[in-house]
Amino acid sequence: MNNLKNFWLVSQNSNEYEKYKSTNFLVCGWPQRFRKRVQRMEVGDNIILYNYILRKFIGTITIMSNYYIKNEPYIELNDSELNPYNYYIKTKPDVVLTDKDAIPADDIAPRLEYLKKWSPERWPLAFFDSLHLLPQQDYRLLESIINSKS
Repeated sequence: MNNLKNFWLVSQNSNEYEKYKSTNFLVCGWPQRFRKRVQRMEVGDNIILYNYILRKFIGTITIMSNYYIKNEPYIELNDSELNPYNYYIKTKPDVVLTDKDAIPADDIAPRLEYLKKWSPERWPLAFFDSLHLLPQQDYRLLESIINSKS
């Protein structure tokens, strides 16, 4: 583990978020196409949780393990589908807001450095993919707003 933290944003739809919530925010998984990003995650890295359907920031979690590979369902799939989720990390929740207290992203998004390359009206597209490496200043801003609501 190096001394420099990474700061991540995990963007999930409501189904993925509910599945993650059902694990008490203790394990999170991704499919093969995120392999390189997941392999970059390290113990102690921080994550912002974001629901891209609701367009709300939900909480902060900390990575507690290096990635591991396991062929076990993360999201319930049809029986005919193979499980595409096989890259996992263990996590612990720091602050997880209720749905009512979750932070609407529309007012905060224009202040995020990560979104500067997107036109203001199209910023939601930047978080449509499920795993993003954030600048530290963006993480700290979001963390402070989330902590103020807890």
